[in-house]
Amino acid sequence: MHSENGGLPVSSIVGATTVGIDAMRASLTADDAVAKVARLVEEPDSRIEQQLFYPYFHFAVTGRLRWLFGERHMHIDCLVDARTGRAASADALTLDRLQVRSGDCVDASQDRHGAETNARRYACHALGKSLRVLGNFNLALSAASLVHRSFWVVRAGELSVLVDAVTGDLHPLTPDRQRVA
Repeated sequence: MHSENGGLPVSSIVGATTVGIDAMRASLTADDAVAKVARLVEEPDSRIEQQLFYPYFHFAVTGRLRWLFGERHMHIDCLVDARTGRAASADALTLDRLQVRSGDCVDASQDRHGAETNARRYACHALGKSLRVLGNFNLALSAASLVHRSFWVVRAGELSVLVDAVTGDLHPLTPDRQRVA
């Protein structure tokens, strides 16, 4: 088991063009990802094939709902997939500022305005569902910040597996999608 860059930080690789990004704090290192896949598929010669950083727009959403008995203040963190536009709530994020190779970042294809619209729509739906009320909420969204989630592509024999560096979840890649970015 080994990582392709010898375990060196990306910014120390000679000749690499780097960019600064805010990334969700990873819970798995490259070696952890390789070991996890190697144990699962019983392939001791597993290795890192690629690291990539997937983009999301992050919004802090605050709001208030007035009702018969007063006012209720609410807060949720919302992530909008910067490629598909899908929105979801998120736990509080811990971010690390990283220098990564520019080629390891997946490009965002959604714009901030569209992401804000999706975040607002999602927040209204999620808050209404959790509070079991219908109606409009007075919501304020923070300015969108672009954050990235780290993934490892691990090669184990003929199989490639996408490993979420934040959660440790595994996603086998089909042969026609072996190259992610």
